[in-house]
Amino acid sequence: MKYLCIEFINTEWYNFHEMFKEPLKDEKLILDFFNSWNIDFKKPLQNNQIEILLDLRDLLKKIIYSNCKNEKIDLNDFRLINNYMASYEFKKNIVFENGEYNIIEVLTNSYVNLVVYKIISSFFDLVSENKLSRINYCKNPDCNWLFYDESKNKTRKWCDNTCASLMKVRKYRNKLKSSNNHLL
Repeated sequence: MKYLCIEFINTEWYNFHEMFKEPLKDEKLILDFFNSWNIDFKKPLQNNQIEILLDLRDLLKKIIYSNCKNEKIDLNDFRLINNYMASYEFKKNIVFENGEYNIIEVLTNSYVNLVVYKIISSFFDLVSENKLSRINYCKNPDCNWLFYDESKNKTRKWCDNTCASLMKVRKYRNKLKSSNNHLL
């Protein structure tokens, strides 16, 4: 199961891996990211808008990682999330596209507000559907990617098979290394 808010938080991973740059500051990467979530992204973001998104990502990350670590979530963080939502004005329109009727959310002021609204709405869905307990982070210390744990007992430790294999190989090598040290 995928949630926009989780994938949005995971964009931070690229700062330290693969591309080694902030995807929210790269026009093509942010365009691709939001278009993959059917958010019609038309204009390049201004620096102040990027800062809003970076702050939001940090706040959501703090909340979700606190939950993953079984720490108490600071209620002030929820107040901050609610403050983001309080300042936005939207309306819904019905449109006919590609032979079907669709409901679209229309922003009445700034475009970045629609993006923030959709990210926070995804977070609200995650919380209201009681799925926050299913969000975990990869136990590979070089990864920490957030993922939705669909395992029966919520015991999944790694984001994917690559990290699982990598960590198992590390564990095996450490075991061999320590057994070799005992022989010396």
